[in-house]
Amino acid sequence: MWPRWSIYSIFLLAVSLSTACTGKVESVTATPTPPHTATAIATPAPTKPVEPTTTSVITARSTVTYTPMPTEPLPPSSETLLKSLVWQEVEGISGYPLKALRSWETGYRSAGYCLPGPYRWLGDEHLLLFPIVENIPFQDGTFIEVTQPVVAALSGAAPWIVGEPHDACQLPVWSPAAQAVIEAVEGEVRLRDLEGGITASFPGRLPLELAPSSLRLVAGDTWIDIESGEVLPLPGLRADGHSKIGWTEDEQRIFGCCFYYADIRSGERWELEEFPGFFIGGRGSWAGEELWSASRWIRNDTRVIIELFAFWFFRDQSGSPMASPIPLFDPIERSYMDLISELDLGAPLNCGFQLAPQADRLWLQCSEQSGGQMQPYEEAYLVTLASLDVVPVSGQPEFLGWSPDGRYLVYNRNPGSEDRSKASWLLRSDGESRRLADPAAADVIWHPSSPLGALSFAQGNRLQFFNAASGQARQLDFEQPILEVVWKPKGAGVILHSEEGSLWWLEDVFDASRAPEPVTLPLPRIHSVRWSPDGAKAAFVSENLLYVVTIAGK
Repeated sequence: MWPRWSIYSIFLLAVSLSTACTGKVESVTATPTPPHTATAIATPAPTKPVEPTTTSVITARSTVTYTPMPTEPLPPSSETLLKSLVWQEVEGISGYPLKALRSWETGYRSAGYCLPGPYRWLGDEHLLLFPIVENIPFQDGTFIEVTQPVVAALSGAAPWIVGEPHDACQLPVWSPAAQAVIEAVEGEVRLRDLEGGITASFPGRLPLELAPSSLRLVAGDTWIDIESGEVLPLPGLRADGHSKIGWTEDEQRIFGCCFYYADIRSGERWELEEFPGFFIGGRGSWAGEELWSASRWIRNDTRVIIELFAFWFFRDQSGSPMASPIPLFDPIERSYMDLISELDLGAPLNCGFQLAPQADRLWLQCSEQSGGQMQPYEEAYLVTLASLDVVPVSGQPEFLGWSPDGRYLVYNRNPGSEDRSKASWLLRSDGESRRLADPAAADVIWHPSSPLGALSFAQGNRLQFFNAASGQARQLDFEQPILEVVWKPKGAGVILHSEEGSLWWLEDVFDASRAPEPVTLPLPRIHSVRWSPDGAKAAFVSENLLYVVTIAGK
């Protein structure tokens, strides 16, 4: 039988973290909408919403029931698991080949369980799968999902086991730069090629955390340079897999919450239980969480800011309302500056922030006690971290999301301010804004490498696509609510996941001559739709099966 593995200590308060990458703007062929005149942020004058270029309607297809693939009982060995993972061609829509792995009885890791969820792409032809081999009851009807990672090739080559069964989030990781899958087994870190061959090994253990270049690695309490083979122990580093390390640009210094610093070049290091003047609170646990915090170097790698996801910094331990600090740490001096005090915003009781992807700016939202309740400030603040310049944003704003290059963000202005209705606004990093949509959107889904976004709305049957740089826009209405919008890695194409269980492909969201077309028949409970890096294929999970649909050339 599969062994039972230890459960990591984790927190009660769950929130999500988004990651994004940067890139150049991709051009699209469409008649541009005239850009809107930017207005001052503090008291923006009402402007007419962006007019959509065109409106299209998707007609839902009738639901088709797929014939279930053969299932097997929970296997007693990894050999049985590998034998069950066989690709099969399945019924699809003409022009869009569809294949699936034979059904796995206990399925794959849940959507949102740790960051990767059920799988991740390794290049364009391989997938790292997280099939569940044991469910351990946790609390409130939840389960710890023990998974045995497997690498599967779309070519049909034999899948292979990587790592060991485990309940942790930091399982094998993928280094795009080294083109290697990295595992930690019995005190040894191994690099494997995509066929499973071991190409290098080092001392180390879980958890594994790659530097941004993916050529350096912290494995438990060991620093490893994959290129040079250099290995350096990091005594005192209490790696638990829940606090993401901050790397300087040269990847020679690290800072981790709470609190550890090491300089690989000089050998200097220190660890502290706490900094004087504030305390940490809010710890708990739940199944499947990953991040408690993420440390980010700012101001030319001279300071560190910590994004907190499952706990907070407090002024004291009294439990009464108290001002919350946002420390900017100086690892060399082992000191910090409180951003809230430095900005002198009138001593707000509670502030949280959303850090831009490049960590050069942040959105600061504060609240204060009024009538026995915490109420949001009338203003939020766009803060430039290098200079501490502040741009106030009025109207009790609600943050929706940063663009991947950090040049834009989308927020909602709430009713009760100068506007009569809640509306969505686009804010540039220089402080200028324009209205995007009225009524306001429920969410924004940004393109991973271009200033393109999709606004979704509460009713779910409408999307509004926009180009933040040019002002282009297009609105689409659907018969069925859209559950997911997944941008192609390059260009202006998207996959749309509709409520009735189909995936649709729209090659250019701004081309009025194009309408979405279906690429799959309806399937039950689809989730985790993701493009391959080359944008030729998309994978997704439906119940206990993993599918891949080919869209190349479309």
